[in-house]
Amino acid sequence: MPQRPSTSIRFNLLPLLISLLLPLAAPAQEAADRSLAQHVPPDVGIFAELRAPDELLTILAEPRLWTSLAEIAGQPARPEETQRWKQIIEDTVRMTPQAAIEDLCAGGIAFVGAGVGRSQDAVVITRPKNARPETLIAGWDARRVEIAGTPSTWWLRRIGVTVHQDMLIFGDLLPPKGMFRHVAETLHAEPRRGRLSDATIFKALRRKLPPNPDGLLYARLGKTIATTQPVRPASLLVADHIMVGLQREGRRLHLTAIGDPSSGTEPSPGGAPADAARLPRETLFAWEANVDYAQLGAQVERLPDDHFAQLALRLLPPDASLPLLLESLAGRTTLALGHVARPADSSLPPIPAIGLTVALSNPEQARYCIEEMAGALQLLYGSMSLARGLPALPTATTRKLGGAEIHVLDLSALLPADDETLRGALRISWTVTDETLLLATHDAWLEQMLAAQRGAVPNLAGTLQLAQRAPTSAAGNVIVLQAGAVSRIGQTWLDYLARNDAEVLTEKWWRDRQESAGRLGIDVAQDRTARSLTIRSVQRGRPAEGFLNPGDAIVGCNGRRFRTDEPIKEIRAAIESRPAARWVELLVERDGVLLPIRVPLPFINPVDTLQRLVAFGRVADAVVYHDQGPYGHLTLLLSE
Repeated sequence: MPQRPSTSIRFNLLPLLISLLLPLAAPAQEAADRSLAQHVPPDVGIFAELRAPDELLTILAEPRLWTSLAEIAGQPARPEETQRWKQIIEDTVRMTPQAAIEDLCAGGIAFVGAGVGRSQDAVVITRPKNARPETLIAGWDARRVEIAGTPSTWWLRRIGVTVHQDMLIFGDLLPPKGMFRHVAETLHAEPRRGRLSDATIFKALRRKLPPNPDGLLYARLGKTIATTQPVRPASLLVADHIMVGLQREGRRLHLTAIGDPSSGTEPSPGGAPADAARLPRETLFAWEANVDYAQLGAQVERLPDDHFAQLALRLLPPDASLPLLLESLAGRTTLALGHVARPADSSLPPIPAIGLTVALSNPEQARYCIEEMAGALQLLYGSMSLARGLPALPTATTRKLGGAEIHVLDLSALLPADDETLRGALRISWTVTDETLLLATHDAWLEQMLAAQRGAVPNLAGTLQLAQRAPTSAAGNVIVLQAGAVSRIGQTWLDYLARNDAEVLTEKWWRDRQESAGRLGIDVAQDRTARSLTIRSVQRGRPAEGFLNPGDAIVGCNGRRFRTDEPIKEIRAAIESRPAARWVELLVERDGVLLPIRVPLPFINPVDTLQRLVAFGRVADAVVYHDQGPYGHLTLLLSE
């Protein structure tokens, strides 16, 4: 008979996966040669280490952040499960979570898993500082177990724990081929087996990072990201391996990432400031990157002949064609998310506004092509509105602002008249300066962007200076998030919805408006007698990849075994009616052990995303990221 499932690893260890991204850790006190990477097998997919995580619990206790970390680990969870996480720690090691961090992890902690997004079977290594591991275990309700290749191992209520030198290793003891036994056997092997710290790629990446970091993250991605999209990703994002080093400087956390040596060239020093530096200081989010407009144009030309965009392009004169417009764009493009204030007597939250700046190689040609294209689009819409009874739009207007010619197309008539939150002008506006095209969804936001470009109002330059090395226009990507401001504005929207439309805050509201998550991406053989589904293959790129393996037997779903001789029908119904929209929990028999495995499923819930941003903004005021070649630099300014 299969052994009973082990579930604690799902709740008390996994959030440590990427905790180095948001720790309130003290400066590192351990020497570099004390890294726990010396005690980890070389074939692990992810290794995350903190040298002094004494205040880590402050971050992990926030439910929205905890669930975000768990999902990145590949173990989706609900915010309310944080309480279960805390209770499991107290039941297991007879300590409060805070005491567990202080007593068990004072000398360092590491998370070891199969890879990003697929580490449900994970291991945590801790180095107690004030007590011997054997002494700690003697005070717990632990039972000694004999397992070949893993001496000094105990069964600790729901999880396994083994001792090696001055370290404690926690993990799921049941799977015979699981990560816990793999790590334990490597540690106890004689003669000594290879370790992650000895791996060639690990050492090569480590040499390129600053010495003696406060934290370290290593990930073996094993695949590259496609580069066929118009926005070209930085070389760092197409690396097969990455390593991130963490350093703390007061309220600032600096993370330096390095990709494979072959993933890009060394960054060139100097260069002009990033274009994002000239955005208004009120910008909530900005992303600056190089866009391949020629490729974007080719994608537009492949649209069906009856597509709205194709019809509009055919109305353009030869000297204002799409190729001529794209030829005048230099490629450096910045997306800017801001907000537009409501009237003083309005109780509604601020209106989000989107802006775009594009560097120009030929401003005059760009200005002419854009004006002709706007006219063609309006003409086409006008003829369609007459035929289909759509609301008419006024003609685009032009006005002067500080010497700039601003064009405005009022789209307010297209907004639902009975929706109070959308009430107000939606006015697509644009202007062309000597070197830049500016476009915005609201003319008030365009005016702010134009003023910042000219230096008339404060800009983002000060925020970009938070980075150890200020980003320049040579960067592949520049990203700025004013997390504190996003949190404050986001909370006003959540409060407004709670007062006026509370149902929108529920998961059910969004589930009712989305199609089912579809198939898991597995080919199975149904065994009616055993009431199980044996997996024959797992499709690449589908939800089950990395979570289910050929040979696994699915024997239940959503907390119970299949009850009929038609488990295929049961699993389809269970996926449709799953308790949590973001995942389905399967009961899987693997290597003689029953394991509850949560398979993440695609689901869009903007309110949940906003709630996570609000929670993050209470921890960090600002985030700045930029990359060049194989390097990426991320800085977080922690809240006071």
